[in-house]
Amino acid sequence: MRKWITRFISICTVLAIISLLLGYMAQYADPRDISFIALFALALPISLVTCIALFIYFLTRRKTKWMWILGLTLVIGIPSIIRTFQVSSTQQPSEDSIRVMSYNVRLFGYYQWRENVAIRNRIFNRLDAEQADITCFQEFYYTTTPNIFRTKDTLLTLLENPNVHEKYTHEFTHNQHFGVVTLSKYPIIHKGFIPFEAHSQNFCIFSDIKHPSGDTIRVYNGHLASIHFRHEEYTLLEGKEHAKLSKWERSKSMISKLNAAFESRAYQISVVMESVSRSPYPVIFAGDLNDVPGSYCYAQIRKELDDSFIGEGTGLGNTWNGAIPMFRIDYLFHSPEWTALNFNSPRDDNSDHFPLIVDFVLNDE
Repeated sequence: MRKWITRFISICTVLAIISLLLGYMAQYADPRDISFIALFALALPISLVTCIALFIYFLTRRKTKWMWILGLTLVIGIPSIIRTFQVSSTQQPSEDSIRVMSYNVRLFGYYQWRENVAIRNRIFNRLDAEQADITCFQEFYYTTTPNIFRTKDTLLTLLENPNVHEKYTHEFTHNQHFGVVTLSKYPIIHKGFIPFEAHSQNFCIFSDIKHPSGDTIRVYNGHLASIHFRHEEYTLLEGKEHAKLSKWERSKSMISKLNAAFESRAYQISVVMESVSRSPYPVIFAGDLNDVPGSYCYAQIRKELDDSFIGEGTGLGNTWNGAIPMFRIDYLFHSPEWTALNFNSPRDDNSDHFPLIVDFVLNDE
């Protein structure tokens, strides 16, 4: 019996190591060429914890061979571990810093009919408490019909951000608009738009903003391709049965949608980063990437920009408030001309994403 247990643990160890190594490799593999490796980037936190637990297990059992193999696997992945997990070293904002907030507000809860007004008002309270100098929204909802679920006009009154850059994917009945919006305390002197592939409901905007120092900064605000899971996929994530579809059928559907989204985001981020590389100004990139720190998409951004979470965040920094709440998919990146003084992501249930708030200061030349 003991022999079988030892063999089972060895098999699990090999699988965990392979999974972790593929998770490390995901940042280098373009999903448009080979998409399955991107799945291991999603599993990287689990693979990492599993390998650490196995290392401790073999350490207590004095199994030197497995200790060395697991230890080496963990050591070569230190850069990936740093992207995934942080110990906070938050610095206090200075007088000349600017506060930037990024928030996927899920349409302010508009379709949660029984409590949408309460949800919207709680989001307003959060925004009022933070009073960011620049606020970037994804999944923004706005209607021009008077007195029907007011959002933009209320925000312009509530916040000291009178300058607006807005772009909507589509309009529905009752003059309803859905899209991406940037509000700024400082003047917006130029507005740009980065479209993605045809018929895509995702895009990126950029706003050239006059900084109080007299410099101009460019703020990108983007929302990359979602996975578009339906009820049947979410029931699988939640461990529930489905009346019509088996676990295998739901798993196939889920993997197919994940692969399609990986490929779309690889293209979309290449378009955004081409624009970033040509920016004549220091850049801040806020957005819902729908992708994790171990992904190819994230790695392409890090070639040009720094991640404000690294060095200033805490723990996993998860931003998705969903069925598996361990994923960091929302970000505030910045060019090297900036220093991030802190990283804050308040925990609340107003949306399926947590907001990000970071204070930035321009470095002295």
